[in-house]
Amino acid sequence: MSKKQVLPLAVAVASVVTIDGAQSALYVNEQGTGETLIYPFYSAQNGNNTLINVANASSGHKAVKVRILEAQNSQEVLDFNLYLSPEDHFSFSISATEDGGAKIVTGDNSCSVPAIPAGGAEFSTLKIGGSLERTQVGLCRNNRNGPA
Repeated sequence: MSKKQVLPLAVAVASVVTIDGAQSALYVNEQGTGETLIYPFYSAQNGNNTLINVANASSGHKAVKVRILEAQNSQEVLDFNLYLSPEDHFSFSISATEDGGAKIVTGDNSCSVPAIPAGGAEFSTLKIGGSLERTQVGLCRNNRNGPA
């Protein structure tokens, strides 16, 4: 085989191996449960509020890492650990702040670290270096850290 024939063949084989490896990394559990829950969109723009509910449907305690990511580059604007009792749930809303940013507010008494103040926890721009408006749209990702 000449070099002109080997290179396209090598690229094709590498592509198939890469694609196959990526597909086998994810699967759907038959019971519909898993380690990660992604809420693909929240918005606090134009007076919108987004309500998010996290439920522990099991009989055991759960520890969950909650990360709020802005939409432009998926940079973290807020994160906290959440500890849920058996059959417990935690709900919070994402809404706009007076200065053009966003925050979460909850009246739930589930344990979160750091604790979410009564007036809410405002999103941070430290990791994005941009305007507060970038925090008004994004996604929420929850990862189960294991039993509490």
